[in-house]
Amino acid sequence: MKKFAYVLMAIFTMFILPCKIYAQSEQADEQLIRDTFITILNPFIEKEIDHYYGYPKQYGLYDVKILKIVKESQFSFKVSVEVTTFEHAHSPPYSKEIITFEVSPTGVSTLRYIHEADDVEKAINAFYRATLLDIQQSFKLDLASYTSYRYDQLQYQAEINNDMKSLAMIAEEIVIHILFPERKIPYKNVIDPVTFIKGNIGYMLFKRADGTNVSYQLQKKDGTWIVKDKKSKPGKKMEDLLPWYI
Repeated sequence: MKKFAYVLMAIFTMFILPCKIYAQSEQADEQLIRDTFITILNPFIEKEIDHYYGYPKQYGLYDVKILKIVKESQFSFKVSVEVTTFEHAHSPPYSKEIITFEVSPTGVSTLRYIHEADDVEKAINAFYRATLLDIQQSFKLDLASYTSYRYDQLQYQAEINNDMKSLAMIAEEIVIHILFPERKIPYKNVIDPVTFIKGNIGYMLFKRADGTNVSYQLQKKDGTWIVKDKKSKPGKKMEDLLPWYI
């Protein structure tokens, strides 16, 4: 904590006093201060983005913008940053995360988080909603009281929670052996399995390329998740609208 405070004090000193030692112009000084703030805030930015998405989302430090720095007191500031996130190999969706932090010698706290989805993300979410609605209606499932995890979220949970590893393995088997061979490039019509958990029971839902709806009934037994039952029913064949890497 002391080391963190010393670093912040150094930043604030640069912010208050022109620092000609490190730069030859006021413009260079301002960029130095902004880059330093981004470097210090990066772990907190990453934590907030992980919390919002439920898994580590890709972004680059070069995409982080300082929108505003407001001096609250001698050594206390509000800093607003904008981060552009992306998917596979810098591909869309390119969504914006606007985060406001309070920065002081005692630490960093988050004041506000705003997510701005782009059109690609909105289309992906709409595709997921339509697909899951069709599957749930096929099997007459009411999963409103269950906690849901998309594939990336489940894989991340398995990394930080051993109880979820057996669930993640089931989902991975579905992706590798059933869904991956049915994917098309550049667009596909299948979603990765979505898992719904409530206590020691759950469901894993997915749709095949021909429209077949599939439901795995799950149960946690002796600390390990197992597939208790598998069901499939005819469903709506979706259009090839999802980017292949999603």
